[in-house]
Amino acid sequence: MRALVVEDDDVEATLLCELLQRRGYRVRACATAGECLSVLSSEPADVVITDVKMPGMSGIELCRELRARHPDVLVIVLTGAADVAHARAAVGAGAHDFITKPVKLDHLDLAIKQAAATVPERPAC
Repeated sequence: MRALVVEDDDVEATLLCELLQRRGYRVRACATAGECLSVLSSEPADVVITDVKMPGMSGIELCRELRARHPDVLVIVLTGAADVAHARAAVGAGAHDFITKPVKLDHLDLAIKQAAATVPERPAC
């Protein structure tokens, strides 16, 4: 599975990428929502894992853009604040799940697998 991690904190992005790679994901990091959208225009991804608070476009706004431009991409939103308003906004914007930081890798891995299970299999060519 191909994943894009959208995180403006370099340390967190590197850690998430390394952990997901160990689980067998092909991972690329993006520092901003704009970079994520640019990457997706030329490189497909199955899942985007995005922070909520970022400079420029927030993770919630990115969810809306992804739903409009790349509706097949699954989105998992991460935040440092266990806030019901953020959770509702993320789900309302098209996120499949909402996870608080610090991220537990098993929880993130399960959220990705559960989101992927909601997508019907495409017929073979």
